[in-house]
Amino acid sequence: MKILILGTSNSVRRNGWVKGLSDRLVDSEVSNLSIGASPGLQFSVFARMDFSVYDYVFFDSLPNDEEYFLKTNSFKNYNFYNDIYFEFLSTIASQTKLVIIAIPLLATLHNTTIIYRTRELLARRLGAQFLCFKHIIENINAFSNSLIDNLYDMDPHPTEFIANFIGSMVAQVLEDEQSKSSLGFMSDNINYSENFIIRNVSEEYAEDKKYEIKNSLFQETFAFLNQDDEIKISEPMTLIGFYINKKNTKSHLKLMSGHETAASISLYRDIDLSSFLKIFIPSPVNTQIDRIVIDYEAPTDSSVPLTYHPQVSKKIAEHPVLSISTLCFWRPSGTKWEKDVRQTFDARRITHLVNLKINKAVIDGLKASLDDQLLITSSHGYVMLYDTVLQKCISIDKNLTAIYPNPLLPVTIAMVDHQQVVFSVKLAGISVPLSCYKNGIGLAENHVLRENKRFDLGDYIADKVSLFGLKGNKYAFGINDVYLRCYKVNVNNGFSFNAAKISLWERFSLGRE
Repeated sequence: MKILILGTSNSVRRNGWVKGLSDRLVDSEVSNLSIGASPGLQFSVFARMDFSVYDYVFFDSLPNDEEYFLKTNSFKNYNFYNDIYFEFLSTIASQTKLVIIAIPLLATLHNTTIIYRTRELLARRLGAQFLCFKHIIENINAFSNSLIDNLYDMDPHPTEFIANFIGSMVAQVLEDEQSKSSLGFMSDNINYSENFIIRNVSEEYAEDKKYEIKNSLFQETFAFLNQDDEIKISEPMTLIGFYINKKNTKSHLKLMSGHETAASISLYRDIDLSSFLKIFIPSPVNTQIDRIVIDYEAPTDSSVPLTYHPQVSKKIAEHPVLSISTLCFWRPSGTKWEKDVRQTFDARRITHLVNLKINKAVIDGLKASLDDQLLITSSHGYVMLYDTVLQKCISIDKNLTAIYPNPLLPVTIAMVDHQQVVFSVKLAGISVPLSCYKNGIGLAENHVLRENKRFDLGDYIADKVSLFGLKGNKYAFGINDVYLRCYKVNVNNGFSFNAAKISLWERFSLGRE
């Protein structure tokens, strides 16, 4: 199989859903063109791509689109954006199998937005599949009896190992689809690629006005423009948006239509030449423009994109500069797509099949339950377990251990002298002591069993830990007046010795839960 991913930061996380998908589909080719901190409109720059070379295209943009809609004051013309999405996604679905992913913000998980609801309508209209993380996460929450907050690291990111697990289940559904063809993709869609016009601005300037950025993820050339430069558009067109290097841009842009300013966008921030961040800036208006002017001052009604500070970004830019690579324009067809939504098409079929596989995996995982083990448990219900792959302790909702990807072992404590204990784990029948570091607990760096060299727990502190008895059969662990803190959501660094006093986050119970 050949699979293309067009997604948000959820699709580029190191151990997220794409990693779970590709690890399972070892003989498949997974191409990932995802970029974070940008709305899904950014992918219209690929509208003229040959999607037929892929067996599946996954489109993930919901959380960034929701954030633009909820957190900015100027980018709310969702009918304009949905019409663009329809023509772009129809172009994909006319050539291959399209899966539209919906990973909602935690804040909108229960109260869905118009963006979420319209995204499902688009899937049904196009005969595409709708991979709904909302229902998958709610299913995991109910089936494992875990807390819903424990399924998100932070907005807009589901906990990484949960996303990884979901990706592996999606892969199993795709494997089944190869022989069963049960998802029912429809291909009777229109290719609107000719309606999208892509312009590489950097190609229009001399070498001294552009520079190249290249790393392991992408390679791109940006034009470096100032107030003397003006981007002219020979034929007035509707602007979808453009890519910039945010770290090397400080300006206010006026989108001009004749002598009128159709809209303005404020992109003020301090210049940082030592780094870069490629993001897509959407147009705030559905208006044809004929040029873009770089200015030093922001009009009072200037639009401020997501990731920019609403007040700071409107400051006067004494020497405005713009690092820009690609502009994308659109000639709308005028199609009223909402009238032809396929009312009986089962767009959630893939979600249903993923949930069935998840439920089976949870049931199978529960056979190796930790219920009879003595556990170190935080005040907010996370247990301390030893990850045999990472070779360090993690904090995790006990109800989610059944779907955690790596083998987990209970961590025990043993008294070594007055009020001092050591953490240990039983490996191959042998009790192995663990060392304490500033950012966690794990095997000593020079231990004979230590294989994982990738993670860094910070400076070594000690092997022995002071144990403090507290009210209500609770305990705290301390070393030299700093206490062990358990973090509720950050699995990869679940513990740190950084608390100056004992509060809720430093209290633990010892025993069966």
